[in-house]
Amino acid sequence: GRRETRPHPSQADTNAQGNMGTHMSANLAAYLHSNNCPPLTLFTRTTSKLPPLSSSIAHAASLLDLALECDIIITSLASDEAVKSVYKELFEGAREKVKKSGKGTIFVESSTIYPTTAGAFFSFLVGEELMALQGSWSAKPR
Repeated sequence: GRRETRPHPSQADTNAQGNMGTHMSANLAAYLHSNNCPPLTLFTRTTSKLPPLSSSIAHAASLLDLALECDIIITSLASDEAVKSVYKELFEGAREKVKKSGKGTIFVESSTIYPTTAGAFFSFLVGEELMALQGSWSAKPR
């Protein structure tokens, strides 16, 4: 049959190399590679957790670089404090990217955080050039 071709982002990323994020990253990298997309760019502060560079995996040097280079950023962080710290840097890069190129960034936040943290996370964006869509979801592994 005929395969549908869809436009894809110039770069996707995950900042997720914990228990859940490692599996998410591996699946996403395989999908991107099989669909002739650019490699998945990964960042983690614990560089020993990063898989080796390959045709399907790239590494970002910092959170700022990640936000400047990637169109979609998926995070899966361990705590509310990690979310606050990481997104402070990511939003800084996203703002700079908008100013330089006019391109926005899609953030997919999949960390396990308290509802109050999620509310503060999104209220932080009010009045910014950034926008957010908030929702809840759950899934279980097969």
